[in-house]
Amino acid sequence: MKLSEIIEEEDQGQPVIELTRKVIQSIINSHAELAASLMFTPVRAHIRLQRRHLVRSREDAAFGHPGSDGPKDGGGDYGTDALSALRKLARETFWDPGSGLYVSYEDATAAQHAAYADYVRRNARPMLDTAERHELAVEIITEAGIDRLRDLPDWQK
Repeated sequence: MKLSEIIEEEDQGQPVIELTRKVIQSIINSHAELAASLMFTPVRAHIRLQRRHLVRSREDAAFGHPGSDGPKDGGGDYGTDALSALRKLARETFWDPGSGLYVSYEDATAAQHAAYADYVRRNARPMLDTAERHELAVEIITEAGIDRLRDLPDWQK
């Protein structure tokens, strides 16, 4: 049975939150295969995210978190500590966008490291753009001496 069919079957015009609970209960009780398929992608995504956070914390420990004391001394120059930091990450894995597989730091080729660095930078750009937009709002609010954008005299144009 499709999710849309279950929704149609359970929908009696109740509020969305109630219908959502009813559909979930129906899926759990009677549609195990559908439940598993619906859960697969978000559970897999959560596992990947959790693993990435774990590796990230180990990277931060090895290299020093940005803004903290550690092997990295601010300018991206790791000096003689770079190899030591990388050794600590030897068996940590990252996703290779070229193959779609996970590869360890120590086994990845230069091309795989470069591809992952490019992938991360491409995905970081939208977040940096958003941060810059908020910084622009801060600048406008501060320069105008107001509390929020809606307090600007010409806000409602």
